[in-house]
Amino acid sequence: MKQSPMDDGWNALFSNVKYAKHFTSPICFDHVIFTPLGYETALFKGLNSGIPCKGCPPKDLKQEDISKTSRLREFGEFFKASFGISNAKPYNVIKVLFIRREDYLAHPRHGGKPEVRLQNEQQIFNEMEKWAQIQSKRYTKQGEKMGVEIINGTLAHMKMKEQIQAVHDASIIFGVHGAGLTHAVFAQPGTIILELLGPRFMRPHYSHISQWMGLEYHSITMQNTVADSTKVIEKLSIIADKLLVY
Repeated sequence: MKQSPMDDGWNALFSNVKYAKHFTSPICFDHVIFTPLGYETALFKGLNSGIPCKGCPPKDLKQEDISKTSRLREFGEFFKASFGISNAKPYNVIKVLFIRREDYLAHPRHGGKPEVRLQNEQQIFNEMEKWAQIQSKRYTKQGEKMGVEIINGTLAHMKMKEQIQAVHDASIIFGVHGAGLTHAVFAQPGTIILELLGPRFMRPHYSHISQWMGLEYHSITMQNTVADSTKVIEKLSIIADKLLVY
């Protein structure tokens, strides 16, 4: 049977994994945890209101300070350790991970039609690669030449470890609003998130996750499903300038 990338994730998180679809008879459990469908979870209680809780390293936590958390960061570190991923980040290159989103039937509300959230995705990727070639000639850090590399984040076609490694190595994570940006929980401190938002998905999921991870977050709002490549490049340049001195 063909496995999905997430199968590796379950095996890394738990020592013994069994799938309900493989049960051949009724099973009784002592303890069961169900995950509700949709957005009705404790994490997204604040969809319509702010959650004043900021991510920080575990060493900075004080028990009486409820305005700080390291829980998502600890989960990400545990998950990475399960795959043997170290904390080292490439020094001489700024990696921009473009998390690609394929058209797919995400929900019955789409009426059987594939959902398209970024029509000019390939154009944006091409413009980013041109930008990276130019920036690689300009940037230095502590006197050393720095490269800029655009990573093609086709997560659906990557093994779980490859996905996590790509996020872990990234200095900037960029993508249109979608589940792939949840991978920000595997990002290292100092990583910057840039999200494309559209009129039909103006939700704060990933600004919240960035906040809980202690990561800097930026967004660009599209008028429809076509992104303005000039705005994307301008925002990337501003973010890159924060990371490097040229």
